[in-house]
Amino acid sequence: MSASPITSTTVKCRYLVLAGLLIAVLATADASAAPATSATCTGLMTVSLSPGFTPAAGVGTATSGGQTGEMLCLGTLDGHQITGTGTFGVKEKYTSGAACLTDTSKGQVSATFPTTGGPISITGTLQARRVGLVESIGIQFPGSQFTGVAIDVPTEGNCLTDPLTRVLVSVTGTLAA
Repeated sequence: MSASPITSTTVKCRYLVLAGLLIAVLATADASAAPATSATCTGLMTVSLSPGFTPAAGVGTATSGGQTGEMLCLGTLDGHQITGTGTFGVKEKYTSGAACLTDTSKGQVSATFPTTGGPISITGTLQARRVGLVESIGIQFPGSQFTGVAIDVPTEGNCLTDPLTRVLVSVTGTLAA
């Protein structure tokens, strides 16, 4: 049994069909690709704790009272260059072991940044773990995630003799798709 000869026209047609399919796939991939988000950020905000951290284990809430903090990010958000300082805020619930030493919290973070495409507002889910005055932070935004650390500087209370009810939070991290 011999194989049928393949004509040069058949080969050309196959290559043209494959090239057309490849172009269609690449065009679809580019059209559906999410805009780029890649930024390094640093921010500062005041957070109120209720009932506050004490030496005893406990639960409570923490809030900045809206987007009262300031955050400067260098990079892009949703494909647009960030052009200046934005605002951000947090509302969370904390649970703790020995509250002065450690706690975990879950909540919501909202932020608004000026960009070349106009102001962009994002809201995400926060998960944080604090040991001493240092927090490890993860925030899941739609289409991106913030990963970073925060330093909590006590401004009202000391946690040992008076409940710690207010902290100045310094945040540094990256925002990426």
